[in-house]
Amino acid sequence: MDCTVSLYRVLTCLWKEQTDLNNNYTFDYWYGDSSSAHCPQYLVANHKPIGCRIALSNTFISCTVKLSTANQRSPIIRKLGRLQDLVKMDPPSYLHVENTSSLELLLTWNQTYGSFPEHCMTYQVQYQHMASNMWTVKDASRTSFTLPSYDPRQIYTFQVRSQINRNCGNSKFWSDWSQAVTWGRNITVTGK
Repeated sequence: MDCTVSLYRVLTCLWKEQTDLNNNYTFDYWYGDSSSAHCPQYLVANHKPIGCRIALSNTFISCTVKLSTANQRSPIIRKLGRLQDLVKMDPPSYLHVENTSSLELLLTWNQTYGSFPEHCMTYQVQYQHMASNMWTVKDASRTSFTLPSYDPRQIYTFQVRSQINRNCGNSKFWSDWSQAVTWGRNITVTGK
């Protein structure tokens, strides 16, 4: 069973589909020592439950989940720990690249923060140029990144991903990589 928390404070737990069509799944959850509650919204595929979605009022709490079936001897119980450690952000969007007067490339992007403040984010930027098939990965703490000393004859491709930083949790998950943005110009050199 895999569980993540979205930036909008929604806990989603997914389990692998079993081949036994007669299995009736029940999913329960509880915070700390509180009493358990049933799944408020099952996620269904092929007329079978494959997950549960729970709206959270707070991510700075711990949670335990339990998955049971009628045919199972013992349920699967998982202590999720601190929910803020399970947050998976949406990928950054609206990437924009421009060259600055100091011969640097400036990459900027937008981030949807949901219920988290801006100072809770950390980023990774990956880039490559057309002469290399290797990505270079750099850390960033703001919604911008500067690439100094670029080669103006190359075409560069950039992507960014985000994560909740240590100030607000210790998320185990990076967002997916953003859509790529490309900067550069094709220069055709002809022989004489």
